[in-house]
Amino acid sequence: MKKALEIFASSFLREIGGRPGDVALPPLAGAAGAFAAVSLARPPAGGGKARLVLAVTPGIPESERLADDIAVISRFAPCSILEFPPPIENDMAALGARMKAAAAVRSWTESPEPLVIAASAASLEAPVPQNAAVSLRLAPAETLFEETASALASSGYTRAASVTAKGEWAKRGGIIDFWSPGDDEPVRAEFFGEHLESLRLFDPATQRSTGITPEAYIIPAREETADGTLSIVSLLPEDAALVAFGAGSYNLETCGRFTVYIGGTAPDDARGISFKASPLPGFSELGAAEAHHPEIFDAARKRLEKHLDAAAKRGWHIADCPQLSGGFEIPSLAVVTKADRVFAKRRLRPSSAAGRGTSAGRRIGDFSELEPGEYVVHLNHGVGRYTGSSEIVIDGRRTEVFTIEYDGGSLLHVPATHAHLVSRYVGVAGETVRLHSLDGRKWAADKAAAEKAVKDLAAQLLETQARRISTEGFAYDVECDGMEAFEAAFPYNETEDQLAAIADVKADLAAPRPMDRLICGDAGYGKTEVAMRAAYIAAMNGRQTAVLAPTTVLAEQHLETFLSRFDGTPVRIESISRLQSAKSKSGTFERIASGVCDIVIGTHAILSPKIRFKNLGLVIIDEEQRFGVRHKEFLKHLKASADVLTLSATPIPRTLYLSMTGTRDLSVIRTPPRERVAVETTVARNSPEIVRAAIRAELARGGQVFYLHNRVATIRAVEKRLREICPEARTTVAHGQMDSRELAARVRAFERGECDILVSTTIVESGIDIPSANTIIVDRADTFGLADLYQLRGRVGRSAKQGHALMLMPPDGLVDAEARERLDALRRHGALGAGFDLALRDLELRGAGNLLGPQQSGHIAAVGFNLYCKLLKKTLARLKGEKTRETPDVTLNLDFTGSSFASDDDPSAARIPYSYVEDDMERMSLLRRIAEADTRRALASIAREMKDRFGPAPESARLLLDLASLKIACAEAGFSRVDAKNGKAVFRDASTLAIRSVKELKGKTPRRKIAELLEFAKRASGE
Repeated sequence: MKKALEIFASSFLREIGGRPGDVALPPLAGAAGAFAAVSLARPPAGGGKARLVLAVTPGIPESERLADDIAVISRFAPCSILEFPPPIENDMAALGARMKAAAAVRSWTESPEPLVIAASAASLEAPVPQNAAVSLRLAPAETLFEETASALASSGYTRAASVTAKGEWAKRGGIIDFWSPGDDEPVRAEFFGEHLESLRLFDPATQRSTGITPEAYIIPAREETADGTLSIVSLLPEDAALVAFGAGSYNLETCGRFTVYIGGTAPDDARGISFKASPLPGFSELGAAEAHHPEIFDAARKRLEKHLDAAAKRGWHIADCPQLSGGFEIPSLAVVTKADRVFAKRRLRPSSAAGRGTSAGRRIGDFSELEPGEYVVHLNHGVGRYTGSSEIVIDGRRTEVFTIEYDGGSLLHVPATHAHLVSRYVGVAGETVRLHSLDGRKWAADKAAAEKAVKDLAAQLLETQARRISTEGFAYDVECDGMEAFEAAFPYNETEDQLAAIADVKADLAAPRPMDRLICGDAGYGKTEVAMRAAYIAAMNGRQTAVLAPTTVLAEQHLETFLSRFDGTPVRIESISRLQSAKSKSGTFERIASGVCDIVIGTHAILSPKIRFKNLGLVIIDEEQRFGVRHKEFLKHLKASADVLTLSATPIPRTLYLSMTGTRDLSVIRTPPRERVAVETTVARNSPEIVRAAIRAELARGGQVFYLHNRVATIRAVEKRLREICPEARTTVAHGQMDSRELAARVRAFERGECDILVSTTIVESGIDIPSANTIIVDRADTFGLADLYQLRGRVGRSAKQGHALMLMPPDGLVDAEARERLDALRRHGALGAGFDLALRDLELRGAGNLLGPQQSGHIAAVGFNLYCKLLKKTLARLKGEKTRETPDVTLNLDFTGSSFASDDDPSAARIPYSYVEDDMERMSLLRRIAEADTRRALASIAREMKDRFGPAPESARLLLDLASLKIACAEAGFSRVDAKNGKAVFRDASTLAIRSVKELKGKTPRRKIAELLEFAKRASGE
């Protein structure tokens, strides 16, 4: 690549000359524009000074594409690239980019290095921020606590309980977290007293530290302008150069600097230059439909290779750089990219630019987190209503408790150390929730009946599972030829969950029994990559793969993804869909029957009896729940003879049930990919003003909009109304009743950015992947199910940009309560990876009884779905002969410690004080996790997380962890109760409750006494 740049720069700079003035060139193909900008910025070969270049494009997508290409080139030639987008309301990533670019331009003359600023036409009109300077530089031993907190508060940062987005900051004891708008990762600053002790980067999804950084910078999180007239052009040094791409209206005539116009409208006195960079032959000559025919596809590739061979024989330099957006050629040079070898749509943010992206994501919470007013289940007392946390006096000691109201108004105060006994109640839709009374008789009967019922069900499930396991299957060689290279060609870094799912699938394929695994994960989390690796293994083992998608549009997108990913492998991929002619289908059928075709992708057309596979080994099903009953019956037949891998973005209630009981092979991908940002969800009444504001906000940042209206009869009228509301926006309509070719053409036109708004029905629900479309507006959202709304929201926010989902209710009139609950659940669960949380809420709204038949409905309603599944899972494990580890059920009645949180100076209090963890939900989550810890390793992991996130634990929190460790040790030793009073401890047997031992305590402090008890329990367990 370095030699390619030298050849290009030599030719380009020789043509345009070095004297000031305007120069006009014809359009440059592919990434040649990026080569031109870098050539202008670098010092001349014969010596000279580097230059600052402002590269201007008509819109934001073109600016991003240019920046991505320059980022790739800069790996081989020193040249910095920064973006200067227009100001976008509430977009911290855009703010950070503007601040960095403005600061770099102002300081460039102090250390002139090659620098390109990529901007759009709209960016030139916006005033430059005047406060782009760094507010504060942080370095260990040099920075003070109050100085840092004051800088964040005065620089526009938003105070939050946990930092999960740019522009937020949090303070917890001696730790300050913040996420500067200009940084890729948030920073955790830990202080000792007033002085900064360490700086760490951390993952916003897990809140755990990921590495150390020597310094950090706080830049303003809001933009200030002086007089509103200073533009980015006016800041440029005198010797800067401008490059204007396309036919934008840039108003550069008066800037007086060296300006190169490429493919646009140049001033009349501009010097015309004949320098040309032409596209490479092959796929650039094809239309969308043509490239999906295997024969034409192969012919295009052969035409390119023949052209490159001829160029090489003439002595041309052939540079291969897959990551660039597109190839080109000039005399003596050809640059080839992946887009030139594979016909597939280009992603807006390829992995080459990942270093400038954001790693964003809401922390995945516990689905059992409670809010006052919700129904809960106490393991020993039954269903009640949670009223909140408070502090009461028990035996003369102040103790933190969670209060539950039972039938008749009776109150149960649950100590915080027993939080694990309480879980959120999920019942059966349509049935009134009946509170239990504290006398316990009804609860004991309901719980016993449920335990009896699950025994029969567990036996049935085990019988079904045993039949599948005993069926003989094909054992694949999962480390087959080329597997290492195929995995290395994946252009992104796999997440931990993704790697775990891949390992699960490989283990299934290697086993001599049929695979039936479900991969659950949000849209864009990498399920398809897991499936493609399985398909590669199948192909290299001589077995065919069928990929089924519920819609033609999704099948087409899968085809493009597979073609791109399998480029360079011997695997042949074809498709079957409505877009093909009868003659083309017939040829595909023949190649499938003869075994020439390794992977076939399509809709239910694949289930046609006309198709005969030579050696079908793997069936990949995307969104199985969207197939009809007849198709599902055929799928059951396929499962009997082939390995099956099912992909699902939204775990439907039955899937959630199967996962909780462990009766189906399941892999869950919950880790958000790098650059992913949670979608902001808004629910509002439909009005022209709200719709107009949402559309214009998206168009202002160079994006596109999905407008979903699910009635074909009135969809044209809706499009007409949108044109009246936003006459500047280009619209197109797409729905399932259109001719298949017209439908595909319209969706592809939207993908290419030829229109701004796609007005469609729910055909976009599954699989549409257009990173530039980051706003979705759902008309009559109250008529959709929760899973459907979640799928629709997943169509946006699939890039590094903030996604927005506007859920519209009728402009007037009542909306039924259940619809309001669905929309409220969607709004509350806006976090990345919230699919399981929403599935649980969906389960509550739709009911759980029909999952297992009416005979189980009453038991689920009586004890709650969560406890029912726990009982079933325990029964299954017992019937299998597996050893189960349960939460330690040990009562500690110690006179030297309590759990008050009112004061920080009580040395005997075991608690997580508010001064250490302020947020109620965080505190409750930690208390629950500590109480549920069943091994000392799990407890140690929680302790490390607390220290990382909140700083060194105070004495009271360490005491709480010590008590949890004591419970675990006592459970392992067979003790069920420990009483300590007046310096003596009594240990009781778990089975007989008889006194097994008495221990004299000599320690002076609570922690020393617990250490004595712990040592004794360890010895009793044989350690």
